[in-house]
Amino acid sequence: MTCAPDRGQCNGRKISLTIAHEYDLGPVYNVRPLTRFIVCRFTSQAVFPSRFHYILFIMPNNDSYISAPSYGYDFVVATTQQSINATLLKFLDSCQEPVAYICFVADSEGKPEQIEYDELKKRAHDTDPFSLPATVDPNSTEFRNLLSARFLTGIRAQLGVPKVSIPTKVPDVVILGALTSEVQFNMLCSDFDIVKLDPGSGYSPASWFRTSQPKDAPWILSSKVDLRLSTVPGNAYSTMPPDVQAQIKNLTGSAFSLQQLLFDLTNARLAGLPDIHGITPGTVEYMVLQQYFLGAYYTQLSKKGQPLLGCSIVPRTASAATMTLTNLDLEVCPFVDSNGQPIPKPDSIQANLATLNYLCAADGSNLPPPVPFKWNWVDQAGASDHHGVASINRNTLANYFRQQMRFYVPQVCLQPTVRVWQDGLTIWYQWGFCSGQSPTVTTPLATDPPLINTTVLKYAWKSAPAHDSTGINGSLGAMELRSSFDMTVQFTDTRIIITQRLVIWLYAKVLATSDSANIYDKTITDTFNITINPEGGLEAKASLPVEIDSSKDADTNPFEDFFTHFNDLTEDIKDWTKGFASHSQQHVPVDTIRNYVFPGGQTFKFKDARFSDYQDLTASICYLEPGKPFTVPAAPLNAKQTSYSNNEGLATKQS
Repeated sequence: MTCAPDRGQCNGRKISLTIAHEYDLGPVYNVRPLTRFIVCRFTSQAVFPSRFHYILFIMPNNDSYISAPSYGYDFVVATTQQSINATLLKFLDSCQEPVAYICFVADSEGKPEQIEYDELKKRAHDTDPFSLPATVDPNSTEFRNLLSARFLTGIRAQLGVPKVSIPTKVPDVVILGALTSEVQFNMLCSDFDIVKLDPGSGYSPASWFRTSQPKDAPWILSSKVDLRLSTVPGNAYSTMPPDVQAQIKNLTGSAFSLQQLLFDLTNARLAGLPDIHGITPGTVEYMVLQQYFLGAYYTQLSKKGQPLLGCSIVPRTASAATMTLTNLDLEVCPFVDSNGQPIPKPDSIQANLATLNYLCAADGSNLPPPVPFKWNWVDQAGASDHHGVASINRNTLANYFRQQMRFYVPQVCLQPTVRVWQDGLTIWYQWGFCSGQSPTVTTPLATDPPLINTTVLKYAWKSAPAHDSTGINGSLGAMELRSSFDMTVQFTDTRIIITQRLVIWLYAKVLATSDSANIYDKTITDTFNITINPEGGLEAKASLPVEIDSSKDADTNPFEDFFTHFNDLTEDIKDWTKGFASHSQQHVPVDTIRNYVFPGGQTFKFKDARFSDYQDLTASICYLEPGKPFTVPAAPLNAKQTSYSNNEGLATKQS
C-alpha cells in the first residue's frame, strides 16, 4: 500500500492522512474524534522522515449524493440491520410493553366470540383463567366458574426478549431482505401462554389445557411488513383510516425512534398474515394460534389497522431540528457492490450492513418516490463505530444559508447615483449609493465525478452605470460609478467557505483631466470549521478571516492636479465610498452556522459531521440508550437571526 501525504486509498475506502510526532500524539486526538485508525509501518526508503508515525483515520461516508436528480430528498436517516436488532432487543429487554389478553367464549350458538379480559373475569366470578395450573380438577370452583362463563380459550402474550440461556441465540427482530419495500418482522415475546377449556360432550368429560413458551425455544410469529407509507393505491398504508395513518407516519421528534418502528412493524394492516415458528404443527397450541390468533383476532385488528399484542403508542415529542419534518417514507437498501448493484447472496456481515432508510421531506416540500441508493451508507469498518448516517441534501442546506443571508446580501448590492452640474464658476459633483438591491442567486448542481465544484450557492449583482456630465460633451466635468458584488458559499470536507467581493469603479473628469479605477475592491473570505455536538447541533469555529484589498487610486500627475485639483476630488470620493462600503460589507457571523440543528436529536447521538464528495452534510449516528426518557432540548421561541440595515448614502463635492 502506498499513501500520498494528504490523501490515499486503503481497501477501496477514501482515507485522510494525519501526521503526528512520535513524542507528541496529543495533537492527533484534537484533530477530530478518533473512530478507527490503522498504523502503517513504512520501509526505510519511505519519503517521510522516520521520526514520524503515520496514522490513517477512516472517515465517515463520503458517497452521499441525495441531491442527484433520481433522489431529491431533503434528508435521509439510514440505520443498519445490525444496529436496529441490537438496540431493539435492548429496548424490549428494558421496557415493559403492555400485556395482551386475547380471550374467546362461546356465544348462544356455540360459535367463538372474542371477549374483553376484564369482562370474562366478571362473568367467571373473578376467576382468572391464566392463574390456573396445567392440571385442574374439573369439579373445582375455578373450573366451573370458567365453564359457566362459556370460556373457550385464552392467549396471554407480552412483546419482549424470550428467555434463553445464551443471549446470542435470540433471533433477529428485523430482517432487511432484497426487496426495498418490505421487511421481515419476527415478533418475539418474553411471555407467551395459551389456555384452553374443552367443555366436553356426552361421550367425553370436560378438560383443561395450559402451556407456555419454553425456555430456549421461543415461539415466533414472522410476517412480511409493507414499508410503503404513501397513499398511492396498492399499498397497505393507503387503506388505513386517517387517524391510524397519522399514528403510523409520526412526523414529530420521535419519528426515528425504535419505539415508533416497533409500533409500525406490529401493525396488523401493514403486516401480512404471520407464520408460526417454534411450535409443532398439529399440536393443541398450534391449532389455537391458527384458529384464534391468526383467525378472528388478526382479522379484526387488520380491519382496524391496530397493532398486534397492543404495542404502546409512541408519545409525540417536540423537535428542536432546524427543519420541520412534513413527510416521510421508508425504504430498504441491501448491501451493494462497487457498481451499486445489490449483492445477490450476501454473507452475514453484508446482510447486517443493509440499511433501513427514512426518506424525508421538510417544510412542505414534495417527497420523491423511493429509489434504491447506489452506495452503502455504512461499511464494515464503520459498523463497529456507529449505527448509521444522517445526511442533509446540499441544496436543502444551501437554501438554509440563503435564508440566513437574505438580509445581508441586499445590503451589499449597491446602485450608485451621480449628479454633475455647473453653478457659476463652480463644478459640483454629487454621488451616493442605494443599498437593498436584488442580486441573482443560483444553486449550482453537484458534479459527477465529484469534488470538481464545491460551490453550493452563488450571488451576483452588477449595477447599472450611473453617469452625468456638464458642459458640451462633458467638457467641464463628468463622473460615472459602477458597482458589482459576488459571493459564493462552498461546502468541502469539514469546512464552510464564504467568499465575497465588492467592487466600486469610478470614472472622474475635471476639465481635460480624467482617470478611472476600482476605488473600492475588497475580497473577504470567512472559513468555518464545523463539528457537531451529541444532540445534533452544528458547532463552528471561525478561522482567521482573509481580507484582500485591491483598491486603486484614480489620480493624475502633480502638474495637472495643480490646475484642476483632480486628486482632491477623487480622494474625497474614494474615502467616502470606502467608509460607506466598509459599513455595508461585513464578515459573516458564526451564529449563521451554529443555529443549525440536525433532525433526530431525541433518538440519536451525533458525531463526525462532514461534507460528502457531493457536498451533502453527513453525520455518524448512534441510537441513544433505549428505555430512557427523551430529553428534548429547549428550542428558542425565535431562532436567532442576524439583521442588517438598509442604508443609503449621498455626498456632494465642489470643484
